[in-house]
Amino acid sequence: MTAIIMAILLIPVVVLITKQRGKKARLSKTLNEIAGKHSASISTYDSSRGMAFGLTENNANFVYYKKDEENIEQDFFISLRNVRSCELIKTGSGSGSGGIGKLSLRFIFRDKAQPDLNVVFYDRNEHFQIADELELVEKWKEKIDKALSSGKDSVIQQKQPVAV
Repeated sequence: MTAIIMAILLIPVVVLITKQRGKKARLSKTLNEIAGKHSASISTYDSSRGMAFGLTENNANFVYYKKDEENIEQDFFISLRNVRSCELIKTGSGSGSGGIGKLSLRFIFRDKAQPDLNVVFYDRNEHFQIADELELVEKWKEKIDKALSSGKDSVIQQKQPVAV
């Protein structure tokens, strides 16, 4: 009798874990397909709530994919060489409760003619409660900032004259 009760309790957990792993694998595959269209491959990535984001080899590009509940897909392939800076944008919920309404990363491009690009990690209109998006957006902002600063360092090194 105990074994039957344990099985009834464990089966849904096992099914849920299996579904989550499958979803994460599909997101990873989709992210790699987006990078592959630009002759790149993902070196590091994360995923959460139907979205995946990562950096390609040598931290050269930021890749983002999202599929929401209405099956609307968004994807971005951003060459960090063309990015001047990245800002974390955190807006209030507007309800007076002090909660977070939207979290996004704003990419500001070197070419002033190219408009800024906001990549949304969390929107209260899509998900009532925030899960791990705040930690993820902060983590990825830091990674992108490091990639941007290392890109600037390599440009500076290339411009220095070679002593003969």
